[in-house]
Amino acid sequence: MVRRIVVFTLSLLGFLVCATLAVREVALAFDDDASWGTPGWYRDAVADGTWERAGVAGLVVLGVVILCLVLVVLRLTPRRSPAQTIQLGQPDAKVTVPIDVLERLLTAVLAAELRGTARVRRVRLAKRQGRFATRTHLSVVPTDLLALHARVLSLVRRDLGAAGGLEVDRLVLEIDRFIHPEEATP
Repeated sequence: MVRRIVVFTLSLLGFLVCATLAVREVALAFDDDASWGTPGWYRDAVADGTWERAGVAGLVVLGVVILCLVLVVLRLTPRRSPAQTIQLGQPDAKVTVPIDVLERLLTAVLAAELRGTARVRRVRLAKRQGRFATRTHLSVVPTDLLALHARVLSLVRRDLGAAGGLEVDRLVLEIDRFIHPEEATP
């Protein structure tokens, strides 16, 4: 939330600076007699002809530009969170399975089982207190959504149970759009 406020504030300030510069350019373009004086801070920085003030100002601007570039690179590079895993089995014989492997399994199973009825976009698992919640994103043909929910829940419970005795206590279906039946079969 703080990031959004900072981005909004900086964007608003940038917009106001650009709007001020646009007004200045329009005023200078329409009136040949108009004069827009040089700002006092600029005169103070370069008027005495010494390079120290201009050099310091240039270094400050360079630092701000580098900081902005670093922030942009940090914002655009994907963050790799450590893969969440599930421990299956007894304490003396453990099997570690990444959650994304189970998500891909469920996506493939649901895509095969729901062919002609829905197109599976994505399946997400979240572990809470030893049980799982599943969020499934679908594009569906117009159908009984409650019956579809029950069918998907039974499929998810069946396959996660077979994959390691995992229990699902919650399934959220997110329908992103309704599609024509021809689009539901790949």
